[in-house]
Amino acid sequence: MDIGIQIEPQFGYSYDDVAGIARAAEASGLTRVWLSDHLFLDADAVATDCLEAWTLLASLARDTIRIRLGLMVSCQSYRNPALLAKMAAGVDRMSGGRLEFGVGAGWKELEYRAYGYEFPEPAVRVDELVDTLEICTRMWTQDRATYSGKRYRIADALCSPKPLQAPLPIWIGGTKPRIMRTAARYGAWF
Repeated sequence: MDIGIQIEPQFGYSYDDVAGIARAAEASGLTRVWLSDHLFLDADAVATDCLEAWTLLASLARDTIRIRLGLMVSCQSYRNPALLAKMAAGVDRMSGGRLEFGVGAGWKELEYRAYGYEFPEPAVRVDELVDTLEICTRMWTQDRATYSGKRYRIADALCSPKPLQAPLPIWIGGTKPRIMRTAARYGAWF
């Protein structure tokens, strides 16, 4: 049986809390630990801690042994796609090849606005997701990656080290038909 657990850092968990849950999940025979990628819970959560998801994932990569790790799902808008590709490759290496790369188009307008990100229409966010997936997959497989999409571009971008897993498993989050077509093209899971 393949059972995992999702932890929502925006509900105020400390690192010790999250690491303890991940270690207990691993010891119990669960197969995956997923984190959500949020920057805060809500507008009133001034005193509620929320650890950043990718740094939290990198720490868990070192503090666990066999359980698979991922974000359910990373918001493509919060990080430059080339940087995201490097981050994912690094976490996959640090974990010994246990990363599952979850990514989606983003939805939480309150976070976008609070952190100064544009919150474009859904079709634009999906364009950005497609560009992000194209950039990441090229950077994980090519020595020098070049791509010019609708929203993002790279020129001779380097990604070294590459992920240990080839291909790096991709989860795509979303519900609309265009996201489903994108998942069919790039994803291992939807």
